[in-house]
Amino acid sequence: MKTKAFDGLFRDVKAYFGVVETQGGGTLHAHFLVWLTDAPPSTDAFSKTTAEHTTVTSPPM
Repeated sequence: MKTKAFDGLFRDVKAYFGVVETQGGGTLHAHFLVWLTDAPPSTDAFSKTTAEHTTVTSPPM
């Protein structure tokens, strides 16, 4: 199976799975699992990579 690379939010997605559910009021929502081709090998590596590429600011009070 040939796949198309997409340089988006998750970069190269190897596979994904999702389910759609309804809440009590009938609102639809989804849950997804996403497998990335070049995902960090551990939670610590993911946290380090995220910290290097993320800036967090708080709005003025």
